[in-house]
Amino acid sequence: MLSRIPKRRKRERFNSREEAQYRSETYMQWVRGHECCIAGKPGHTCSGKIEAHHVRLGTDGGTSIKPSDWWCVPLCSHAHSELHGPGCGQATFDKRYQIDCKAVAAALWRSNTTHRIKYERSREQQK
Repeated sequence: MLSRIPKRRKRERFNSREEAQYRSETYMQWVRGHECCIAGKPGHTCSGKIEAHHVRLGTDGGTSIKPSDWWCVPLCSHAHSELHGPGCGQATFDKRYQIDCKAVAAALWRSNTTHRIKYERSREQQK
């Protein structure tokens, strides 16, 4: 009985896959156009420019992989540096200011129909 060697498959070209995370500089600018999401909370005084913070806890990011841009919330530079500072993380920050950053990011994404519909249409065309 002869065994046939299977044909060699074509290798995927390096860096030819589409990036798994959504990236949009215009959406990030739109997020930065909002006020800090913890503005007016007790124990916080907003200062500095608004920065887009990528929520990492429970999103599509991973080790050394930044989450999609739709998981962004607007934070002033003071709050952003506090969140990334020593002794603080997403869960601690959310608890301290009684906020759910992941829910805020999801609400922002749902409210921006321009980018969301454009993204959904591009995903449909890829299928």
